[in-house]
Amino acid sequence: MTHILKKLLFCLFLCSGYANAQVNAVPLNQLGKLPDSCQKDEPVENNKLVIQSSQVKIQSYSCFMPNIADALGYSVFAIHLDKNKTYYFKSQSRDISSIAGQTIHKLDSETFAIDNYQERGGNFIIFWIADWSNIYTQDVSYYTDDETSIDSFIKDKQIYLQKKKYLDNTKTTKVGSPLIIMKDKQKGLIINKSKAQNF
Repeated sequence: MTHILKKLLFCLFLCSGYANAQVNAVPLNQLGKLPDSCQKDEPVENNKLVIQSSQVKIQSYSCFMPNIADALGYSVFAIHLDKNKTYYFKSQSRDISSIAGQTIHKLDSETFAIDNYQERGGNFIIFWIADWSNIYTQDVSYYTDDETSIDSFIKDKQIYLQKKKYLDNTKTTKVGSPLIIMKDKQKGLIINKSKAQNF
């Protein structure tokens, strides 16, 4: 194998690893109303939270796209503040038929997350209600194996997502570095890209 070919293969290895390590995260789109094509999902545990001193109810919907492959669609997440006010947020289009389950995590008094998990990963969707006129979101795609899940917490006004692997029924170990997401009232939720490639 020539020296040039070795260098080329090494470059391809590095580039492909870097690309695979990038975190795919996008904000959700806020909607004025629920689309007609959406069907209510089964309610999950802990879907009633106190956020910004208000009682809210979280509900997700599966929305299939007409005239396209059956599995392709998107999710809509509703935050019911009261009988007269509901906030709707739309995810990116994806294969929503592969969603295996959903859990809701309350991170602090103004932040919660929805984990739409699949067999080999999922989407961890963060909602930061700075106030009811400024709601910031990030939809973070992640990849795991069967024994790995996502742990989340807030420290020093930063959100940490950490993969953890179950060794047995009682013990876990951290996998990789945490993904750190900063809260900025001017820019919203900002991912620390210097830490993202090892998540």
